[in-house]
Formats: sequence, structure tokens, C-alpha cells
Amino acid sequence: MPPLLKNNSYYNTLHTTLHNSHNLLNKTTTFIPHTTTTLLSSNSYYTPQPDLFFDDSFYDNLLPTLIPDISNMNTSIYDTNNTYISSTNRKLRLSTVEEKQRNFILTFIGGISAFFSAQANLASQNYNVSCTATYYSRVVFMFIAQVCFVSRAFRLILLYSVNKYKIKELNQKEFIQKTKNGKIRESNIYYKSICRSSDKILSVLMGFLYKYHVDKIDMCNWRGEYNLNDKILLHSQFTNNVPEELKEINKTFTKLFKYPKYMSYFFIIMYFIILIFFFLTNIKDDQKFGIKFDCFSNAIISLITQLFHQYLHTNHAKYLINNKIDPIYTINKLTKNGIIYLVFVDFYIHLTSVIIPLIKCIYEKRMNETYVDKHINSIQYFYKILESPSFKEELKSIAVQGFVAEYILFWENFCTLRKITARSIIKHEEIQNNNNNNNNNNNNNNNSSIMYNYYYNGYNSNSDNNYIINDDYPVLPELIPYYKGFYHVFIDPNGPGKVKISEYCRQKIYENLCLRPYIGIFNDAKDEVVEYMYLNIFPCLLQNNRKHLENILK
Repeated sequence: MPPLLKNNSYYNTLHTTLHNSHNLLNKTTTFIPHTTTTLLSSNSYYTPQPDLFFDDSFYDNLLPTLIPDISNMNTSIYDTNNTYISSTNRKLRLSTVEEKQRNFILTFIGGISAFFSAQANLASQNYNVSCTATYYSRVVFMFIAQVCFVSRAFRLILLYSVNKYKIKELNQKEFIQKTKNGKIRESNIYYKSICRSSDKILSVLMGFLYKYHVDKIDMCNWRGEYNLNDKILLHSQFTNNVPEELKEINKTFTKLFKYPKYMSYFFIIMYFIILIFFFLTNIKDDQKFGIKFDCFSNAIISLITQLFHQYLHTNHAKYLINNKIDPIYTINKLTKNGIIYLVFVDFYIHLTSVIIPLIKCIYEKRMNETYVDKHINSIQYFYKILESPSFKEELKSIAVQGFVAEYILFWENFCTLRKITARSIIKHEEIQNNNNNNNNNNNNNNNSSIMYNYYYNGYNSNSDNNYIINDDYPVLPELIPYYKGFYHVFIDPNGPGKVKISEYCRQKIYENLCLRPYIGIFNDAKDEVVEYMYLNIFPCLLQNNRKHLENILK
């Protein structure tokens, strides 16, 4: 175990903060850490650094480990998805949690592909189009739409799991040990792999099919106009009396559609896996027709339609169709050999992925405009919500569903750090008073009163943020490990609970921690984190509890 975990450092002091922060304050033991600790690297996964001794020259030698690589800090809040809102503009804005849950790029590409796939399938039923246009339109667009859907479903499962893991394990020794050993990886790293794999699979598939089945066979080209579905249906119902030239045509189409058939099998397996994960995990939607409804319902419908479509191509189904035996014959006729099922799936994906979220966004925007002047929409009211124990678990649940659990963790650990600071200073004051001789009692009492007024305000109150008055007062050397621990967890770009703040704020914290650590060093980061939660988490809470919130915390 690293020395950091052996000593009374930040992680041992703040263990299970989310569940035990109030019990932590009731302890009678001191919050002052040992005089030695092991610092963590800020540009690697928690490589232990040599012990740092806090002596009388501490403030002359204070340096927080290695300098982060600013060029690789892609963590600014000024990005395309999360635009930083000035503190002077406090009106409630449209939440971006919905966008983060669904992922705009995957949703946009998947929705467009599903739309074109449905149009291509419908066109092939009503018009004579070229064989290649029908074939590639259906295969390419349907493949892209299904890849985007599967990626979004696994993205939801993995990000939900990692946020639940953060909630439970962020302050635990097991999490720190695993991170140190390199077992913890970026939670969304699979997404880049899927994108690269999809690009390669698509390009290889297109090139292979074009080279070996379009040029050489010359049965499926751009020149002629064919009703491809009628040909497939015709050639799939051959009997033993079919002429040899038609048998050769049947073999050609069998080879041509072999790879789309294998892709269909692959996606059927993926649907099964997705459904199993949804049944085994406790993923919940934070609102009606949310991302879970989208992924879960699409998986069920796609699985059923794909299975039935595959069944229509089996020998048993072909026998029933050839002999006009109902109900398979009638179903096959009405659905154009199952093609209408695929069109229905494409339109359903487009409905749940694009149309419903768009309607919800418009409705949410109108609701925000209706209640824009209400006191319940102010950020001051949101601070009351954050300080209310009754809404802590619900905010935590919304944060997990929105994949932003680190922001709630930041807030709770920030409040606990301030409490620890106040408690430690009072303890430090008591130790100093006990060591003073009787001749200096009056002078010491005056100094103690000054320190008390600097640091402490309403210690017995229930508020988490009313302990410290003078945020510019220097941090006691004994408290530096706590502040360093907080930095490495939430501010460090490689930390396990890194939050998105402006690069200016991050650099300012780093410089002040190096040169002049003071009690309010994390206040700017706190303001940005609270504003992010106000713009992204609070709207979800309002949607579910607006009437209830209007009657409380007035």
C-alpha cells in the first residue's frame, strides 16, 4: 500500500464522504494529518512521489509535484458541448444532460442513416431502380444506423456503470490502488475504438463487395433498372425444375447477399447482449421517454423484426410461402418478404432518437421561458437545494444518469474539506492555548479570538458553507495534504473525478497551490461546478419536482 494510504491523509480522512460526512464531523479525533505524506503525480496515474516533510520552511519549499502538460489539457469548459455561462447571466438555460446521454454525433448520424435506409427500402418497393443503388443504399445506411444504435446503447451502459463506480469507490482504497496500478482506464475509450472499427469495416466491406460482386459478376450494376426485391423473392422460391441459367443467377444473389446476412446475425447477437445488460443493471431514465427507453425499446423491436426477417428466408418459411399456407404466406406478401419490417425499424429509430428528443427540447425550452422569472429558477435557490439533505440522493441519481457524478462528488467533498479546515483550526487553536503559559494568557486569548474570527463562523449551524469567513487567509501547513488530495482528485486533468472547469481557473489553482495556498483556493472552481450543475442537473430536478420545490425551501 502506498504511504499515502498508510498516513492520515486526504483519502483516509474523506473516506466514504458521500455517506458519512456528517458522522465525520462528530468525531473527537483531530483532523490534522501526519507531518509526512506521499504526493501523487499530476501527469501520470498516481505515481507516488518522495515523502515531503512539513517544517518551519514549508511555505518556502511548497511545490505540488510535476507540472501538468497544459497542451494536453483538453478539459476547458469553453467547448462546443458545454459553453461556459457568465455568472452575470443567471437565467435557466436548456440542459445539456440530454445531449450528453444520447451523444449528438451518434444520434445525428444514426437518425440520418435510418431515414435514408427507410427511404431506400420504400423506393425499391415502388420504383424500378438500379440494382447497385438499392443494394448499397440498404446495406450501407442500415449498417451505419445499427452501428450508431449499438454504440449508443453500450455507451449508456458503460458510462452509467462508471458513474455508479465513482459514487461508491472514489474515496476508497481499492479505487486508488487500482488506479495506481493502471487498471482504471478512460471510461469512454471504447467509443474511439468502435468508431475506428466501424470505419474500417465499412470501407473494407464496400471495397470487397464492389470488386468481387459488381465488376466480375456484372449482375448488380448501376446501368439497368431492376426491381431487386422481386428478383430476390423469385430466386428464393426455386424448385427442382428451375433451368440451369436461373440456378446460376440464384447462386450469384446468394453470394451477393451473404455478407449482409452475416451482419444481420452479428446485430442479433448484439441486441441480445444489450437486453441482458439492461435486465441485469439498474439503469433508470431521469424522465419519460429517456435514453433507456430509446435503447431498450429499439433493441427489443430490432431483435424481433430481425429474427422474423431471418425466419422468412428459411426453408420452412419458403415451403409455406410456395404452397400459399397462411399466415406466413399472407404476412410475407403484406411485408414484401419482410422488407416492411426493416422500414418500420428504421422509422422507429428515427422517432425515438431524433423526433422525441426534439419535441422534449422544445417543450423544456418553453417551460423555462414560462418560469424564467420565478425565484425557483435562480441559482441562489439552487444553492439551497444543494445544502438540503432531502434532495441529495435525487441530485446524485440525476448526476449518475447524466454521467456527471464527479460534479456532485466535487460539491460534497468541497463542503467536507471546508468543515475539516474549520475543525482542524479550532483544534489547532486549542493545542496552542494549552501550550501557552499563564503569563501570556491575555495576549493568547486575543490572538485566538482573531484567528477564530478569521476562520470560523457558526460551527454548530447546519450549513455546509458558512464556516470560513476570510478565504484569503493562508492554509495551515498541517492542512496542505488535504488540499493537495482534493486537487489531485478533482482538479488534476488526470484525476479520477476530474471536473470540467476553465483552463484559466485550473492554472490559477495550480499556481496558488505552488506559491501561496489559501483557504479559498478552490472557490472559483466551486462556482463553475455549481453553475454547471445549475444549467445541466437542476433542470432535470425541476421537471420532476417543480410543484414540490415551489412549496419548500422558501
